[in-house]
Amino acid sequence: MRPFAFRRTLLPPSAVSANPKTEVIRRIVADAVSRDSGAMAVIATDIAGVIVYWNERATTLYGWDADETIGRNILDVTPTHQTEDDAARIMESLRKGKSWSGHFILKHRDGSPLLLHVTDMPVVISGVVVGVVGISRPERQNSPRSVPRVLG
Repeated sequence: MRPFAFRRTLLPPSAVSANPKTEVIRRIVADAVSRDSGAMAVIATDIAGVIVYWNERATTLYGWDADETIGRNILDVTPTHQTEDDAARIMESLRKGKSWSGHFILKHRDGSPLLLHVTDMPVVISGVVVGVVGISRPERQNSPRSVPRVLG
C-alpha cells in the first residue's frame, strides 16, 4: 500500500487506518483525484468546508497555491462578498447530500470576479456526507452568461 500524501507530508499506511478523521480525509481526496482530469479546477473540502484538496488547475484559475489553501475554509478563499450568503446556502444543501451545479461568481486571489460554471458533489461514506468535491471552469466566452451579473 502506498503512503498517503496530505499537505505534502507522507503518512505511513498504519496512521491512515488508525485515525478515523484521516481515513475520511483520504476518502475525500480519493474522490477528488478520481474526478481530476487536469482540465478543470478541482477543490475538495471536509464537511466543515476545510479545504483538503486543491489541484494545479485551481491554482491557475484562482491564483492561490495549494499550500496556501489546504486547511483554510473554502468560504474564506473563493466566494466574493456579494456571493458569500449564496455559497453558504449551497454548502448547507451539500451537507444534506444534494449536488449543485450552475453559474457562480467567485473571486481570484487578487479580488477580481470570476464567472464560473461550478458542479459541487457531496462525498458520502456509509450514508453520511463527509465532504464536498467541487469542479469549476470558466464560463464559455460566447455564452449569454459570460458577462458577470450581480446576484441579488
